[in-house]
Amino acid sequence: MNIEVSDWVETNLTFHSMDLPKGTIGFVLGIEGESVSIQPTYNPKEKLKKRYIRTINKVYLNPLPTGPTEEERNFLVDWTLSERDEQTFNDLVNGEGK
Repeated sequence: MNIEVSDWVETNLTFHSMDLPKGTIGFVLGIEGESVSIQPTYNPKEKLKKRYIRTINKVYLNPLPTGPTEEERNFLVDWTLSERDEQTFNDLVNGEGK
């Protein structure tokens, strides 16, 4: 698992002491060895009460996909065909729309 600064990540474990349930989403602010500092932006259980920066071992974080899923890509290809948007279609088919 490769996580870099500015990546979006999701917690794969609940951290009761930090008020971070499993599925909390945030972006990476810094990395030092195995420790990753994240800024939480979404809490699946409730509105985030505290948006404090948290430092978590990277094994407890999953990187979020940065591009569209295959289903979303197929929808976009169909849509570009229906709109006759040749440039966007070519970008998607040639992998530039990832």
